[in-house]
Amino acid sequence: MKISRSASNGLILLCLTLLTLGVFSGVTRNGFVTFDDNLYITDNLYVKQGLTPQTLAWAFSNLDAGFYHPLTWLTLLIDGSLHRDNPGGIHLTALLFHLLNTLLLFWVLYRLTGMRWPAVFAAALFAIHPAHVESVAWAAQRKDVVSTFFLFLTLLAYLDYVKDPGWRRGTFVILSFSLGLLAKPMLVTLPLVLLLLDYWPLKRLTVNEPGSLQKFTKCAIEKVPLLVLAFIAGIVAIIAENHLGALPPLHERGIVERLANVPVSYVKYLATMICPRDLTAFYPHPGMPAIWQVAGALAVLAAITVICAILVKKLPWLITGWLWFLITLLPVIGIIQVGAHAMADRYTYVSFVGLSIMLAWGAASLRIGPRSRAAVTAGAAIMTGAFSLLACSQVDTWKDSKTLYNHMMAVCKKGNYLAQNNLGLLLINEKQHADAEDHILTALKIRPRYGAAMLNMGVLFDRQGKTDEALVWFRKAAEIGPESAMAYFNIGAIMGAKNQPEAALEYFQHARSIKRNLALAPMQIANTLNAQGRHREALIYFREALSLQPLDPQANYNLGAQYGLLGKLDSALLYSTRAMQLRPGYSDACANAGTVLDKLGKQADAIGLYQVAIASDGKNANALYNLGAIFNRNGNFAEAEKLFRKAAEASPAWGQPVRMLGVCLLSQGKTDEGVPYLEKAVSLDPKDSVAAENLKKARELQATGGNFGQKSQ
Repeated sequence: MKISRSASNGLILLCLTLLTLGVFSGVTRNGFVTFDDNLYITDNLYVKQGLTPQTLAWAFSNLDAGFYHPLTWLTLLIDGSLHRDNPGGIHLTALLFHLLNTLLLFWVLYRLTGMRWPAVFAAALFAIHPAHVESVAWAAQRKDVVSTFFLFLTLLAYLDYVKDPGWRRGTFVILSFSLGLLAKPMLVTLPLVLLLLDYWPLKRLTVNEPGSLQKFTKCAIEKVPLLVLAFIAGIVAIIAENHLGALPPLHERGIVERLANVPVSYVKYLATMICPRDLTAFYPHPGMPAIWQVAGALAVLAAITVICAILVKKLPWLITGWLWFLITLLPVIGIIQVGAHAMADRYTYVSFVGLSIMLAWGAASLRIGPRSRAAVTAGAAIMTGAFSLLACSQVDTWKDSKTLYNHMMAVCKKGNYLAQNNLGLLLINEKQHADAEDHILTALKIRPRYGAAMLNMGVLFDRQGKTDEALVWFRKAAEIGPESAMAYFNIGAIMGAKNQPEAALEYFQHARSIKRNLALAPMQIANTLNAQGRHREALIYFREALSLQPLDPQANYNLGAQYGLLGKLDSALLYSTRAMQLRPGYSDACANAGTVLDKLGKQADAIGLYQVAIASDGKNANALYNLGAIFNRNGNFAEAEKLFRKAAEASPAWGQPVRMLGVCLLSQGKTDEGVPYLEKAVSLDPKDSVAAENLKKARELQATGGNFGQKSQ
């Protein structure tokens, strides 16, 4: 029985779906990693908040990750609403985008060429190529799968436009391309890809024929709106990367070195397409390549280009596929160096489509007999199976941070300093200090002027209480550009701990001047000013910290507490309430709001918030003390006594709960039991005149046997 075309296409789509899900299903079992996932998800307050009007506005107005990609942020914000911190749900979204991209690619190639089986093979290669795992399994690379989705939609829209030109269909091409650029600016080369498709398979362009130039001119003019959008997106991308400090200066990576690495990187990508071994999330830049490497790479590229040019009419898909590969990699090939990597697997997500076209249509064009064709089919099946197994294995390397970094170190024979350093920081947080030091020092051995590793050495010693050693490393890190702001901040924190507030302020201000969006700097400046009694000055910096992180519960709480300190109760209540909304059950914010409500005479509401604060954190001394004070005022001395005891235990160096415990005991006629607490209160704070007065009165009562009045408390 003959299968209809629609049924055949449906079966193909089903098989591609099963293949893609079978290979990549493991991503939903993976967790997040500390390699940029913190920036995009786990530490991102906006993404954790989910989709709201405020976070939507942020998505379209920030350059926080070194990109302007609001559409990518939008998908993550929706994930934040749906999945919160669940990595499985967020990875599932990426997988579904990858699946849609696979199905779209098949449909695009099939509609462009009318050839089903080459389109199937190219789509299958796209679905399961091991180099594409990074774009799907790495949560921080959401921009790859989202932008590619709109790239393929643009190709479909363009095909419709070519078949029936008109402003409506042209507008849809521009719209889908614009959305792609808003997901990732790497799509800037798409107008040139459309010109390639105009030659093959659309046959709108010709070579060495009458009218070829006129046809090219017409097609090129047609792309002008897209080229303008691409130019704007490119400029914005450079500004964004520079904002993050991800563009190394020319003196660090000279133009000769950059150009020399271009052909070498292209050939390495070619090798990865054919033999995807030793894939990793970070390939350290090798520096200036040897002359023989550059010459050999240029020879390979030139040979392939010449062959494609010779066969431009006979086998037109070769030149289209080859130039697709070269052009789509151009923005990230290293001429404009972004970051410290030489190449990246994620850059192959779109570029390998060109090579897949060359393979698929090249195989389909072979004029061979049935046996040879069966052999080619078997070879394609073996290649698909082998790539699937490799991709499954590659998915597992993204299981968690330790697995990822250990894999990176195993793959990179000359040493992967980033993996060593990141693993070292991970071990610091797990208090495995000896192992952490080994890894960070290894990173510095590989790359001696590595500011991030110097910074982490400082953190390591600081966590162990070795502040002098920490200062040495922080000062070294301060000399290295990208890490200098945090280095100066950490030096300031140590100065503050050493009771040198003026020096601390100087370093915090220096960190603030280097990195204006470092919210920690104004926050610590405010805390230091508060400790000096400069409360109104501190308010200015708490406001600044909140302006940098408006969704940070702590920043809202700090500003609320500061307004409370200055007696501005309405503002104090406003920001404390915001902090509670951002972090339900936020104990300190609940306690602060309770204090404000108590001062406003809303005692019942205050009691309720204190109880929420204590339920959330049973050792919140402020909440325990203030709730005890209310009960004490109301004559419920027994309950007040319990709360004062807990407050004193939670904060042993704080004299007020100890003093009130003593007073509370005296109020119950337990004079002998209360006197030692008053004595302790005076010893904790010799300047506490109220405690001294109550102690004096209590001793008189011991002598006379009288009753205690509470006016002096």
